Amino acid sequence: MRVARLATELNYEDYCYFYYPNRQNLVVNALLTGLTLGENPIYVNRATFDFLITHMPITGQMLTEEEKIRLLEGAFLNLKYRDFASHKKFFAWF
Repeated sequence: MRVARLATELNYEDYCYFYYPNRQNLVVNALLTGLTLGENPIYVNRATFDFLITHMPITGQMLTEEEKIRLLEGAFLNLKYRDFASHKKFFAWF
């Protein structure tokens, strides 16, 4: 209850600092690792796209331009694999 009230009282910068500390290094690198299809099972890749669709849309203000470019580069590498469910999720996010 206290955390929910705290989250509603935070402005955007405080919200990002509270829920995504060290976002540029940790969160973006974790998402890039989830997008590398060669090292992870296909379900990890699909779940990463699901997270991007629901929590970090490309048109939203959660990501900076540099972070969007890094994530797009990682996501574009998945298009060479023939997993059409991941392709569909990529284009839904994009």
